[in-house]
Amino acid sequence: MNYITSTTNQKIIHAKKLGRDKKYRSEKGEFLVEGIRWVNETIKWARDKIESIFILEESVVDVEFTDNCKCEISDKIYFLSQSLLKKIATTETPQPAVAIVKMKQKEFEFKNRILFLDEISDPGNVGTIIRTGVASGFSNIILKNCVDIYNPKVVRSTMGTLLHANILEIDNANILTELKSNGYSIVAADIKGENVFESKNLFQKAALVIGSEAHGLSSEVKNIATHLIKIPMDKKVESLNASVSAGIMMYQLGDKVNGGT
Repeated sequence: MNYITSTTNQKIIHAKKLGRDKKYRSEKGEFLVEGIRWVNETIKWARDKIESIFILEESVVDVEFTDNCKCEISDKIYFLSQSLLKKIATTETPQPAVAIVKMKQKEFEFKNRILFLDEISDPGNVGTIIRTGVASGFSNIILKNCVDIYNPKVVRSTMGTLLHANILEIDNANILTELKSNGYSIVAADIKGENVFESKNLFQKAALVIGSEAHGLSSEVKNIATHLIKIPMDKKVESLNASVSAGIMMYQLGDKVNGGT
């Protein structure tokens, strides 16, 4: 294990840029995870992707190292002061552990349950939807012109489940046409759709589409949809938060999608 004491250390400068610069993250293929829980999840599920771990010395007891694991990554562990961790942190109150992690390779599996997010810009919503997607069996996720999934706010909102999601980021809806031609139902959330709880369709393969918070579905996506569904609401409520709507629909449609994720 090593100690870093200088703000001009290249690892500190690198980590700080990863937390603040999307282009830099993309160029380096790395991102930050912050917090003991997140670091522990990364050690457990993606140890081979860890580049560095920065930690307060007094917090090392909270990091879940096995003996073998500690040997494997001991040269990647760096002790920092609170003031240096604050230089790296993307939150006002820095977490006692921060890790630099390699991004997953861009590979996508066309399983029976697919979630398609259409121009969702709120990082908290995207992170929460990814977390719920993994929990409900919709871990295969396509994002069209959404916020960067490695944005620190998205990463925090996923609560570690980003490691388990299979994500593809794209800039057009062509893939929905491809899915449609391969027998997928394109099931899109829309205020003019049928009640999701009364839907009689049994979708063998489905892509659930959730539109943006402000504008709903783009016309490009809406024209491709094979089914429109909605969540019934009291007339006093205009709409639900995108992550809430996505969660309700994923669990409802998950019961109707056969063959697993």
